[in-house]
Amino acid sequence: MDRRQEVEQHYAELLAPVYVWMLGGPEAAAARAKAWVEQRGLAKLAPGIAVDLGCGPGFHARALADAGFETLGVDSSPELLAEIGDPRVRTFAGDLVAFEERLGGARAKLVLCLGDTLTHLASERELDLLFDACARALAPGGVLALTFRDYSLERRPSECLIRVREEPGCMLSCALDFEPARVRVTDILHEWRDGRWIERRSAYSKLRLAPARVREKLLARGFTLETDEFAAGLVTLVALRT
Repeated sequence: MDRRQEVEQHYAELLAPVYVWMLGGPEAAAARAKAWVEQRGLAKLAPGIAVDLGCGPGFHARALADAGFETLGVDSSPELLAEIGDPRVRTFAGDLVAFEERLGGARAKLVLCLGDTLTHLASERELDLLFDACARALAPGGVLALTFRDYSLERRPSECLIRVREEPGCMLSCALDFEPARVRVTDILHEWRDGRWIERRSAYSKLRLAPARVREKLLARGFTLETDEFAAGLVTLVALRT
């Protein structure tokens, strides 16, 4: 099984059914997505085409549609795409790098790749291909907005078990195992059923992307960094296509 298949299987069998719950529920997730778009001033780019790479259940994609964009949501999980349920969001289930084909030669005003989507790519070579596609697909003055987890520094063992969300009857945890170029992620779901706890586990690998390398790749493709932030382990880069 290759890495792409591993990720798709992980989401289909474990993560997709609890993904919205993991985000705090639909109302909270939608409010955060709307606030993120507003705080970054992205609505001013509308109208035009916006692409949400790794859109999942589409909270940011719907926020972009609310702002007046013609929105394309791309994700490798058909299960998550099926939860969008908004006719204003055109969806594509497949390889993120292939999003450019879905534009039919049109140029986008905005491309998002949020959450930890970048680290799901199979290799840095695939990241290069994705950034090449973004550079071609964005119109001059267009914006590429990225977030990703910084796994470049190995964590202490005591920091490698993370409680993601817990409520009565359901608990999701995440264990990290650091390898030279990747981090092995094991999601552990506990559910209370029929008077006992049922445990399910599934694992996949993420890239250990160094923020400095990502910045270098963007600058080499003619992007200008407008936002470069780091908070709570999450890197945020907003880049202008010049």
